[in-house]
Amino acid sequence: MADYNINAATRRVVLSGSAGTGPYSFTFAVLVQTDLAVYLNSTKLTLTTDYTVSIAANGTGTVTLNTGTTNVPTTPGSSDSVIIVGARALERTTDFVTAGDLRASALNEQLDANVIFDQQLAEENQRTVKAPVFDPATTEGGGTVDMTLPSKDDRKGKSLVFNSSTGNPEAGPTIDEVQNAQTKANEAAASATAAAASATSASGSATTATTKASEASTSATNAAASATAAAASATAAAASETAAGTSETNAATSATTATTKASEAATSATNAATSETNAATSATGAASSATAAASSATAAASSQTAAAASAASAASAFDNFDDTYLGSKTSDPTVDNDGDALTSGDLYFNSTANEMRVYDGANWIAATSAGNVSLILYEYTATAGQTTFSGSDDNSATLSYTVDNLQVVMNGVVLDPADFTATNGTSVVLDSGATVGDQINIYAFKSFTTADMVSKTAGGTFSGAVGFSGGITGDVAFDTNTLKVDSSNNAVGILTTSPTNASLDVAGRGRFLQDAAATTGAVIIRESSGGVGGHIQFVTNDNSGQRGFIASNSSSDILFGSGAERLRMLSAGGLTFNGDTAAANALDDYEEGTFTPTYTAASSNPTVGYSNQIGRYVKIGQLVHCSIRITTSSVSGGSGALFISGLPFVTESVSNMYSTFSIAYSATWNSNVAPQTGFAIQNGTAIQLLRNSGNISFTPIATGINVSDMVGEGNDIIGAITYRTSA
Repeated sequence: MADYNINAATRRVVLSGSAGTGPYSFTFAVLVQTDLAVYLNSTKLTLTTDYTVSIAANGTGTVTLNTGTTNVPTTPGSSDSVIIVGARALERTTDFVTAGDLRASALNEQLDANVIFDQQLAEENQRTVKAPVFDPATTEGGGTVDMTLPSKDDRKGKSLVFNSSTGNPEAGPTIDEVQNAQTKANEAAASATAAAASATSASGSATTATTKASEASTSATNAAASATAAAASATAAAASETAAGTSETNAATSATTATTKASEAATSATNAATSETNAATSATGAASSATAAASSATAAASSQTAAAASAASAASAFDNFDDTYLGSKTSDPTVDNDGDALTSGDLYFNSTANEMRVYDGANWIAATSAGNVSLILYEYTATAGQTTFSGSDDNSATLSYTVDNLQVVMNGVVLDPADFTATNGTSVVLDSGATVGDQINIYAFKSFTTADMVSKTAGGTFSGAVGFSGGITGDVAFDTNTLKVDSSNNAVGILTTSPTNASLDVAGRGRFLQDAAATTGAVIIRESSGGVGGHIQFVTNDNSGQRGFIASNSSSDILFGSGAERLRMLSAGGLTFNGDTAAANALDDYEEGTFTPTYTAASSNPTVGYSNQIGRYVKIGQLVHCSIRITTSSVSGGSGALFISGLPFVTESVSNMYSTFSIAYSATWNSNVAPQTGFAIQNGTAIQLLRNSGNISFTPIATGINVSDMVGEGNDIIGAITYRTSA
């Protein structure tokens, strides 16, 4: 129950993450920590895991983030947002029973919850789409604004629009129609841009026309000047008006001819300039072609030289390989494939023995113990233009190789690695297609592994265990000691040069001594002694008497002692001590562990948050000792007698017998009702809490603790109980 007023506030606050892990304050009152929801940006965080809440006396408080979690991997910064919002569950947890007690605490709690619910709904309403309060009525003389969405089938895949007359929401164009309209708008914009460019070009053309007109005007002026001159000549030659007219006509004709020739000359000049440019370009192209041709010729010569060198290198490499790996033979060769003397390191495959052999300079020896084949030959006959060789070869063998551990031969010529690609272990791809009928041989090498063995003549050391499925015969020597295998007596003896009596013999009596005089003690392993089963005996330094034994009696119990029995391991389970053989007195169980104590009630369980739920126990036989600390952080609901439940074992059911719960510390309960003791319920896992009432100076009266005696948070108990369990 809150003992403070619920302040008027918006139950939501958005804060910058510049404070890092916080604390971040909220100013609206809450009742418990779970009345809040906290977000980091758009991620909802989890109470306790991602953040903790501290509530002040007036219901406001702070939130502190925990870093290093899935939702808060790093410390927030100023670009992040921390949102704290009211999130109390919309439920009623208090019920007022007819003719029952109407407690102020319960009434206040429910009223506080109702105010919080209203504030939460008001805050959520602020973030919803709604019509403004001043919207006019939809019908004359009254009515309400209709903001109802179209039905699901009507609005699927469509945009939301508002009617141009009523303003009500309705389904608009489909998404595709909106996107097509946008596409058309983009195309129209592009057309407008192109039109603007055309206009700009037209403007340029107009400018050019204006320039030409100006030039024509100039020509006309010049022609006018010529006419004036002609008129003067006519005046001067007044005697012949006809001749003057003729001269004027001739002058006009000459002007026209001059204009035409000027235009032709300009055209010729332009053509000449173009021809000059083309000629220069052609000359440059010709020079480049000549240079390229020279480079190609040089490259061709280099390629020819490289090809010749590669061919020579390939031939040399194959010859060297052919002189080292002699191929498959039925017996040890005496010379290499060229008829020359063998050299150390030469290899061949012995098809008779089915093994690789290497020449060590004098003899052919097995090269590996890893398998019976160390080189596999795959043979393919090519088709026209074939480049890839994989799968079954001519002998139905499927190609498989280790990358960089193969050799490719084409028509007897070893190919350079640059002439093919072999990177996946299952195919070989030639750079150039083969000719029909070409023979492609692929040699796939296996890794050579030297045999792991110890030489029969030179000896050696086994670093691991050695098994002998056929057994061992004869003596086996270990330095100066001998391991004797006595098959006739089914015994193993360890014979030493000093002392000579250290042995394990067929009689079942054996001694392991450190010296011949037996002055440093011994261990005796006996098959039987005085009717008692086989046992191990520990004797004194001077071998004069027994100082300890481990034995097995007829009941299969195992006995431990020194002169007399001190400890017995019962075959049925359990331990007894100092000759006590009664099974009822046996220690048959020991266990340590933890459990989780919780508050429950007789009528209905309260909803409880905990800051401490600590339970530890030790079980010895049927006796269980438990230590408990249980502290609440919030309490709501529930009724009836209060219990601490969750004991690790069910209590023994004995009439009128109860185990006492001792309370060392009890705090923050309602006045004068703090728990002072308790007892374990028979045949159960719960402790009922009690307090003393009445005249405590004489005869205390035990009174049960009820859920109503708890406060909202901080109910704290530290105690212990020892009880018997039936198991």
